[in-house]
Amino acid sequence: MSKPVLATLLVVLISACSGAFASRFGIRIETGQIKFDDHIHFASDSDEILPDSFELLDALAQTLKDHTEITALRVDGHTDSTGDDAHNLELSERRAAAVVTALTERGVSIPLQSRGLGETMPLCTDETDACHQRNRRVELHIL
Repeated sequence: MSKPVLATLLVVLISACSGAFASRFGIRIETGQIKFDDHIHFASDSDEILPDSFELLDALAQTLKDHTEITALRVDGHTDSTGDDAHNLELSERRAAAVVTALTERGVSIPLQSRGLGETMPLCTDETDACHQRNRRVELHIL
């Protein structure tokens, strides 16, 4: 097999694997956002990203590298309503910044911004563990 044909085949295989990797996490580009089915997990009351989220971050970074039409991104951090408002805002800011750092370390070179929103934009308001978990999230907004 010639080198150009082999190189083309390798690019096709890498693209297919990258797509399967992204689909494993349900990563999709929707209007103004990159959405994914899982959560980026952090240590309790910390901005430390847990190792079980590393593959998701790898897939998100690869998605950003593959989609060159995305030229800038903002990472929004959200918390649940437990705890002090000011603490939650600061925690969400640190978590968003940690995701920016993680994506940069994985080779994402587009401009990345981080923003913490604390508990100001809940997805649900029930006082249940499931609702609190749903509100603790990171969102990726295409700029």
